[in-house]
Amino acid sequence: MENFDCYFPYKNLGIIYFDNATTTQLPINTITFLKNELDNVITLPKKGYYRNHLKQEKQIEDGRLKIANFLGVDPDEIFFTFGASNSLGIIADIINYNFGLNGEILFNDDDHESILKSISQIKMKKNIYRLFPHSGDADWRDINHKNSKKTRAIFVNHIHGKYGLQSEVEKIEKKNALLILDISQSVSKIKIDLHHLKADFAFFSANKIFGLNGCGVLFISKNVSKKIKINFTKIREIERNISWLSLLSLFYGIKFVQEIGIRSIHHQLINLTQYAISKLRKIKKINFLPGPAFAECITGYGILSFYISNRASIDILPLLEENKIIVRLGRHCYKNDSDYLRISFHINNNNKEIDKLFDILNLVQ
Repeated sequence: MENFDCYFPYKNLGIIYFDNATTTQLPINTITFLKNELDNVITLPKKGYYRNHLKQEKQIEDGRLKIANFLGVDPDEIFFTFGASNSLGIIADIINYNFGLNGEILFNDDDHESILKSISQIKMKKNIYRLFPHSGDADWRDINHKNSKKTRAIFVNHIHGKYGLQSEVEKIEKKNALLILDISQSVSKIKIDLHHLKADFAFFSANKIFGLNGCGVLFISKNVSKKIKINFTKIREIERNISWLSLLSLFYGIKFVQEIGIRSIHHQLINLTQYAISKLRKIKKINFLPGPAFAECITGYGILSFYISNRASIDILPLLEENKIIVRLGRHCYKNDSDYLRISFHINNNNKEIDKLFDILNLVQ
């Protein structure tokens, strides 16, 4: 297994960071670049006609092209937003404007609270589909069964933020419905071709792919704009107000993933996930939530959720904090959720860190 510690300066602080599904950490090259930018006069793109403004606008269009190539789409299908919630809010407005109360949307309510809040803005009827009980990914059979003439849109988590397995999007029969993909947890881990997945909308935030918070990407397929009305001028206006540093960090995040290689990243995540499962299974009171621990094949995308019998996760947190181990409590992200811990890996992690987590959890059972 490769060691990527040299890319992450925070590692020198002795912190074990197992919360990458919430936000990834900035690589050293991105930090150095952003510091250099802060040493200069910061201007805003599309806010003037000086050479620096024009240079920034070119950087944005170059970045748009790189992201489009990264996702297998065309540059004019890529738009910049303030983040995933903002992107889904835009999608909700588009659906409301075109359909109003006419129809229904298919989604699953076991999702991040911010996502559910955005979906609640959609006026039409909400129809809930199931997740597979042991794996936690979208049950495409139930989706296809419930996808009717009334269905206007289907919302799917590409990789679930709690259960950590990839949904089989290719098996979803769209029919006349719009397919909306949340690729926040997959964009930095596996190769994504949105045209191949037949997505109509897709989105993610920069902080999920080694960038800063406050910036995101929204994909709108050309096929959608041929079927329904979209105010592209309003969406483009958002780009004028996005933090310049956040945009730059997004471009460098994409570049960083490409330099490491998406296949190498995926391979590392499988190894880390499987190693963590094998270690945690040795703790008798560990109970895994649906996900890679119950998968029929060796897989994993760096997300693993579990709880310890008769121990509240909030009671375990002080011991983890004392040992500089950062994890996520499920109650922070998911509405009306059971009590559990989520650990999420990326290439900044290694087996020794998992060993230390095991030692700590072994003490509290």
